[in-house]
Amino acid sequence: MMEPNVTIPERPPSLLRMLDSALQIGLVALLIFACSRIILPFTGILLWSVILAVMLYPLHQRLVGRVGNRWSATFIGLVSVALMLV
Repeated sequence: MMEPNVTIPERPPSLLRMLDSALQIGLVALLIFACSRIILPFTGILLWSVILAVMLYPLHQRLVGRVGNRWSATFIGLVSVALMLV
């Protein structure tokens, strides 16, 4: 019978298991780095898209109330913004 306060020594992790874990962590880090390099050029465009969508939403709501049709209000809003930019 085993005594309750006797601890069984743990086996140290093998070198292969540690190398496998290090390789997996390195590959995940490389994948995250590669994905961030691909997405980085689009962050400015996405940021401006969000800013314009938030700013122009009240205009769209007013146009929907006056015109009554969502697609017509969207078209009128897009044409208005395009004319302001040109």
